Amino acid sequence: MLRKKMINLGKGISATALEALKAQVMVADADFNIVSVNTSLLAFLSEAQADIREDLPRFDYQKLIGCNIDVFHKNPAMQRGMLKRLVSSHTATIRVGKRMFDLHVTPLKIQSSNETIGYTVEWTDAH
Repeated sequence: MLRKKMINLGKGISATALEALKAQVMVADADFNIVSVNTSLLAFLSEAQADIREDLPRFDYQKLIGCNIDVFHKNPAMQRGMLKRLVSSHTATIRVGKRMFDLHVTPLKIQSSNETIGYTVEWTDAH
């Protein structure tokens, strides 16, 4: 019972910490499903949505939770392969519509097994 309470407390702290960040952050699980998007990223993508829709007409920043990250990629298989091979953080610049974004992707790994359980992605405007 105590272990379950500690796990739930940890999840609550993690969610609160994600919301407290000024950085625009998304979290995806090991299957590349978006499980969390903080308020900063929602505001950022809201402002960029019209530009993003030039390349991705069905993009809707309000419906990201539960979607797969494939919604951002023209060639999802290539992106999935690259992400599965990540052993440490990776930074990339992507163009979507008129916008360019810098993405900082970090695999989330269980130390004891080195199993990837998800990914964090920090978004910023590319300059």
